[in-house]
Amino acid sequence: MNSKMEWRHVRVYTLPLELELPLLRPEQAILRFPNNTTLDVGALCYLQRITPTTSENATKSHKGRKVAIDSLCRKRVSEVRAFIQYISDEVRSGYRRVETIRNGLSRFMSFMAWADENGRHNVLSGGPGLFTDLRAYLHFVRDRVARNEISLNSGAILQRGVVSVLENFLQIDDLGRGMYLLTADKNSKQSTTPPTDEAQGKVLSLCGCIFQALSSIAMDNLPYPHAMPMPEYLRFPQNRLWIFPGTCWFKTPDMLAAARQWGACYNYFEGRIATISEVSAIGGIKHPRQQVQGARRRLAAANSDAQHPGRRQAAITAMAAYLIMFVAETGMNWAQVIDLTWADDYIVEATHQSFRTVKWRAGGKALTFELPVGALPAFRRFLDLRKYIIQGQQLEYLFFSMAAAKVGSAKRLSFALSNTYHMLRRIDPGLPKVMPREWRAAKSNWLIRNTDVATAALVLQNTERTVLRSYAEGSETDHVEEMGSFLSQLSGAVLSPGHPLEAKTNRAVGKCTSFGEPRLGKC
Repeated sequence: MNSKMEWRHVRVYTLPLELELPLLRPEQAILRFPNNTTLDVGALCYLQRITPTTSENATKSHKGRKVAIDSLCRKRVSEVRAFIQYISDEVRSGYRRVETIRNGLSRFMSFMAWADENGRHNVLSGGPGLFTDLRAYLHFVRDRVARNEISLNSGAILQRGVVSVLENFLQIDDLGRGMYLLTADKNSKQSTTPPTDEAQGKVLSLCGCIFQALSSIAMDNLPYPHAMPMPEYLRFPQNRLWIFPGTCWFKTPDMLAAARQWGACYNYFEGRIATISEVSAIGGIKHPRQQVQGARRRLAAANSDAQHPGRRQAAITAMAAYLIMFVAETGMNWAQVIDLTWADDYIVEATHQSFRTVKWRAGGKALTFELPVGALPAFRRFLDLRKYIIQGQQLEYLFFSMAAAKVGSAKRLSFALSNTYHMLRRIDPGLPKVMPREWRAAKSNWLIRNTDVATAALVLQNTERTVLRSYAEGSETDHVEEMGSFLSQLSGAVLSPGHPLEAKTNRAVGKCTSFGEPRLGKC
């Protein structure tokens, strides 16, 4: 690319588009999906643009990609206008999940990048050259698989995704007929290894402490500063962390040691407002008396307002911590959690000795999920917390995103678990990051060991075959325990050389206690 790459004027359109609303400048369009992800489709109007394989593509969603302004193709503009309308119609129809549509389009954007880089600029027109261009791309993907740049399954998904988008957009049936399409190998799909018991314990214990303490701050109007109990493994002084209202709502002992001070006006060591002399001793702080008086006013304001932004932020943080607990308890994948709707007129039924089924109706459909009996109190507490946050607002989804200072601005869940782990790792920098697929594997592993495959499939809302293929590998802890048990039994069957017992049959590993009797406890 010899042309200068630069930012262009863009406009974000929320999907689905308003009916009968003309799209005057498709080249400016960035599409925002209902799950709050974006796609810079308008950049396709430019034949030269930053591709997904270059570092310059890592930009903020509202800025789009850099393009060569002089590479704008008028013919492509009309094609992209129709393509955007097709995407909007797909989202509006609801036949496929938003994540499925978005992922397919992301693969298609990679195809478009390849096409324009190779001078094949007519793939969106559906002209006679389409079959030649598509066949060349399919060969390109096969070649990448042959060079081990991508896996066979990834190549198959990439090929069929592009063919599917072109078929639906151009309304061409069986576009891939006669073309050599890769076939995914189900046997090559690796099952997910459950996280270790230690990793699960650390994450759940920390999330549990945060959820209980911060939900109490919000709903029970507990006064600041508040001593939040912490898991013993962190070895904090007195196993607690002092909480204050505001952006910097805590400081761990390591943070305090690194800063060599406890803060401007909050004493995070002892959980109180600092004295004027303590603030003066820090140095570099102007007007210590006014600073301390301001801190006292802020603390008094937070303690006198049940809906103070500090309390609301505590409630939102508590919800984020509970979200990890919920994923761990239910074994749901992330897409299911994001799409989970809710209605307050739910019922709980006993379907298994250890589990309860939560049932409700939303959008005219009966919906359910399974929770362990012991997880129900936390779930009910979360529902109370949810009511505190939304303040009577009618909200379709069980989990949601909301700004702390804006009552009534709740929207579909948009943050990822990685954001929550970023917060958790401020408390415990060494905390392992256990993601939804790993929690699902851990849940399946526990269910298979403690119940049966049928129950595991019921709770995880999967087929038994899927559970066995994808989530039944067993954890590292299980492997260690089982191998240790085997070696312990083996050591009881083999005598070391020089053992005082009467000599038995000599073997390479020692002397056998009961040669010729191969049963448990015997050699």
